[in-house]
Amino acid sequence: MFRRPKSLTSILRGTESDGFTLLEVLVTLTILAMVLSGFAMNMARRDNVPTPMDKAKEVQAMLYFARSKAITSGRRTTVTIDIDAKQFFYEGKIPVALEEGHRLNVIAGQELISADRKVSLEFLPDGGSSGADIEITDQRERNAKIRINWLTGLPALVAGDAQ
Repeated sequence: MFRRPKSLTSILRGTESDGFTLLEVLVTLTILAMVLSGFAMNMARRDNVPTPMDKAKEVQAMLYFARSKAITSGRRTTVTIDIDAKQFFYEGKIPVALEEGHRLNVIAGQELISADRKVSLEFLPDGGSSGADIEITDQRERNAKIRINWLTGLPALVAGDAQ
């Protein structure tokens, strides 16, 4: 005949009983609570600042939208980059602002840069663009790059440092 294993308490007391005692359940719950609270405190300390790659993906989405709008409407569209304010603007869209501590580097044609350090990227109805390279870097020197091809107008994320 098969015998069920004895609980720790019944072994210690020398009596047989089924199930767990209240003490065993409380000890188990206390250990579980300590492990979970340690995990929660560790998660609360995590750095919730977006990485350069997160911001680059937001900018890339805005650039794709502007390119699509130019193609579907048959008119030029412009995305403006304010280098000093570290913001990207497109008509009717919420601006994308970089985080405090992020650096912005834009390589574009001289004719696209105004005296007040704003870059106007143009997307053409045929799918082309004025082209540019955009690099976003944070304080930890992690970076993300967007290369906007002048011929196709496609904004591509270029592999940067490990995120």
